[in-house]
Amino acid sequence: MVILRLDGSLVDYEYDLLVKILALLDVELRRVNDDIEASQDPESDGLYDLGEFLIGSGFVAIQRYLNTTRAGLGLSKRQAYGMKPKLNEHITTVRAINAISNYWKHCADWEDQERQGLDPSLSGASADTIRELESIGDLGDYPSANALAIMLPGQGLELSNLLSTVSEWRDSLLNER
Repeated sequence: MVILRLDGSLVDYEYDLLVKILALLDVELRRVNDDIEASQDPESDGLYDLGEFLIGSGFVAIQRYLNTTRAGLGLSKRQAYGMKPKLNEHITTVRAINAISNYWKHCADWEDQERQGLDPSLSGASADTIRELESIGDLGDYPSANALAIMLPGQGLELSNLLSTVSEWRDSLLNER
């Protein structure tokens, strides 16, 4: 990861890649949202699940950028994820993004453990993820989509709308160095 300052501007190749992938996901999200509006039963049509899949995938792409950036700057997760902006009084936005991403990647494993009759109580990083999800707010049956709505009050549910938050976070990391 290389972030360069040139003539007062930042050159951040990884950020540019993130912008592109989120734009692609947003094209599909707009289609899904249009289909939801037109559907008599979006739940049965699988449209909510499709939206959740796209949004969850977007959160994972953002998580990759967050980890690439903080590691490239030599910062621990604890240090970097504690940086502003804050989502609410309990959690920073990037910590919330990380929690949603981890949930999206691992929820099938947790559900599988439960189906197999294994102890459904989670420990370690999994328990931390659940606690952080709870501090975001009520995420209901579609945690990724609901988290996005909480993070973007009054804005459209497009992943690209998170880019200003991500760049604010990156800039706060750079200013701390």
